[in-house]
Amino acid sequence: MVRKADKNMQKIKDIIKHSAFFGRFYLLLVGMIIAILKIFVQTDDKTVLFISFSGRKFNDSPKAIYDAMRADAAFADYNLVWAFNDPDQFPDVDAAHKISANGLGYFKQLLHAKYWVANSSIERLVPFKHPHNIYIQTWHGVPLKKLGPDEANLEFLVKHWFAKAQFDVLLASSEYDADIFSRIFPSSAKPTITGLPRSANLLRDRSAEIANLQDKLQLDIQKKTVLYAPTFREYDSEFASALSQAAQEGLASEYNLLVRGHYFMNDNVVIGIDVTEFADLNLLMQASDILITDYSSIMFDYAVLNRPIVLLQPDAEEYAAKRGMYLDPAELGLPIVTDEMSLFEALGKVNHQELAAFAHRFEQHDATYGISTVLNEIRK
Repeated sequence: MVRKADKNMQKIKDIIKHSAFFGRFYLLLVGMIIAILKIFVQTDDKTVLFISFSGRKFNDSPKAIYDAMRADAAFADYNLVWAFNDPDQFPDVDAAHKISANGLGYFKQLLHAKYWVANSSIERLVPFKHPHNIYIQTWHGVPLKKLGPDEANLEFLVKHWFAKAQFDVLLASSEYDADIFSRIFPSSAKPTITGLPRSANLLRDRSAEIANLQDKLQLDIQKKTVLYAPTFREYDSEFASALSQAAQEGLASEYNLLVRGHYFMNDNVVIGIDVTEFADLNLLMQASDILITDYSSIMFDYAVLNRPIVLLQPDAEEYAAKRGMYLDPAELGLPIVTDEMSLFEALGKVNHQELAAFAHRFEQHDATYGISTVLNEIRK
């Protein structure tokens, strides 16, 4: 349950983010505080600060790197700290190793940690020079939809962050996203093509965990499992699914239907099994046989599994016009359907050669290389 204080804090954040006036005032105020803190705060060479999706989650590539560090004896004496918007929501991290990402005190903790590991902004959209800190940016997926300065009507504060953010290490999965990141993050280091650390678990045998998940979700093991993961439409706050109720009912009768809404979507009405809040997306992918998505970067992660992917895009023209994409989806080489009847037909087909070509184009390294790259950077 979202507490009233959390809702109020989010309202304040939204006002600052969506107003150029308040955004500039926020940059000035926080920038001055950071400048003062930099005089007094000493950096600890063995403290690493992690954040995922701006403090909303305990997952993704930062967690993959965190797990690898915890399992490596070479980092036994390192202080691994997580920043969350609401630390109480994450009991898996002990109190001594988590902090609040809200409030000005957070920046003291940020400056204290030599290493920052993030998949979005760790500096709360206030980019600044940090000669004593190493900023490691994994990003949170291979982009199909346009980002940062390439987006229309982007808020001042976010646009400023993209222009000025200074990553010391910026990971990419292929030449495709490395080229995009080079342009949209002009103040950062050249991207290193390593693969996404979060995808490393997809290559690991997790049969026992999958069996436990199937039991927990009461899946029918005689049926194949479909994972439906649509992305968010910024221009349509009411959007939850491109599937009609009848189509969802049809899928749920023939398959185990897992529905993974985007984290910005609220109050989804789901027919099937709602796994939007399930923390381990990799396990959901491994437990499924087929992925249905639209424009989400999950397609690039799922390709590692060499399992069928179907793109349901009835609104492709509208999405391209209002949100923007770096590629025409037809160039991806994946089956695209625009109506529900075609969707059911496509689910029974798979072209492994096309899937392999797609994976090779957009995931050029074993994802464990991304983890080892970060760990080697910290070991220096």
